[in-house]
Amino acid sequence: MPYLKLVRYGNLLFIALCLLLIRFGFFRQFDASTALNNIQFFLLIIAVVCIAASGYVINNILDYEADRINAPNRLVIREKISEKSAYNLFFALNIIGVGIGFYIANKIDAPAFSAIFILTSALLYLYATYLKHIAIAGNLVISMLVGLVVLLPVIFDLYPELTSENIENQRMLFNTLVYYSLYAILLNFVREVIKDQEDINGDYKTQSNTLPLLIGQKRTNVFVFIFCLILLVFSIIFLGEDLYHSTKAVVYALVFIIAPLLALVAGILKANSKKDYSKFSFILKCMLFFGLLSFMLNEILKNKQIILASGSPRRQEFFKDLHIPFVIDVRPVTEVYPKHLKGTEITDYLAKLKADAFKDLTNDQILITSDTIVSNDGIAMGKPKNTSEAKQMIASLSGKTHSVETSVCFTT
Repeated sequence: MPYLKLVRYGNLLFIALCLLLIRFGFFRQFDASTALNNIQFFLLIIAVVCIAASGYVINNILDYEADRINAPNRLVIREKISEKSAYNLFFALNIIGVGIGFYIANKIDAPAFSAIFILTSALLYLYATYLKHIAIAGNLVISMLVGLVVLLPVIFDLYPELTSENIENQRMLFNTLVYYSLYAILLNFVREVIKDQEDINGDYKTQSNTLPLLIGQKRTNVFVFIFCLILLVFSIIFLGEDLYHSTKAVVYALVFIIAPLLALVAGILKANSKKDYSKFSFILKCMLFFGLLSFMLNEILKNKQIILASGSPRRQEFFKDLHIPFVIDVRPVTEVYPKHLKGTEITDYLAKLKADAFKDLTNDQILITSDTIVSNDGIAMGKPKNTSEAKQMIASLSGKTHSVETSVCFTT
């Protein structure tokens, strides 16, 4: 167990899962032409994991003093594993990783590609010994290496099989993975800066020149806020221009990208404790994880039937405009809610109440229910019973500010 903690096995599993999903999920969905057979691809994963593990080992060795303050419960160097044993493991992992990398590069007749493994190993050592103590520089290097993981299947699996016949399909896969790589780089960069906020005490003792120590925690919060705000704007633009035609992609992006970014933008300026920064770091890690799972989104949802439990023409038009198949199934529900509820508490309750009417859902169905209310002076207005009542409601809203609140419930 100490050795697993030393190499941070959770992060290594994440790397391996990323490569597996790209190869056996994403590539297979689009009939990609690949250069490596399954055994060779698994060897590529081993090479990448070994080099990443060596980076964690050297980082733990050299971060001993800082970790005594920042993460005393994570200490294994000198406590359970000697420095000598850790250094031996570091050298062994590098030799295995670079050796397998050289073998894979030669298998695709591109021995020069083995330089990727050598340079990555060198950069991880340089990061642990020098770059991580320089504001921004260390954060950028480690984030770019995270992005490189996503591009490795392109370099070793797609590129060698590029022909005039498959160039369009291969280019589409390449462009998609470049977007994923950029997404991983930017999110990880923000997370690295937030982790520097979290570890400020240990970094101060070891005289590291991280961004929070250089400009202060409040200014670093502003930096993260601006960075996340820009990232949020570009994510919304990308969502509107490239993903609008797919309801699945839109909903997935809204829930696992836009919503967490909004939470970061809304809360980062108020953050001032290790607990706060740890929470935001976890949110970013979840975003990276769900970004990874999106490789399998089409595969997961391809046999699902979407049921829209709404008679609203506008909601039905929304789904039709997005060209996604759905069926309409509206079941009678008495829309009564507890009187103490207000605002979105009412719409949450009623959207869930409508979903409860569907007791016969099967595993291949996704139910979407929703509810909307208009509030005037803090009082929820019900649906008008007739034309006269509708006119009265509209007249009561004239010249005033009112709110319209909607809740959506997804049930599987």
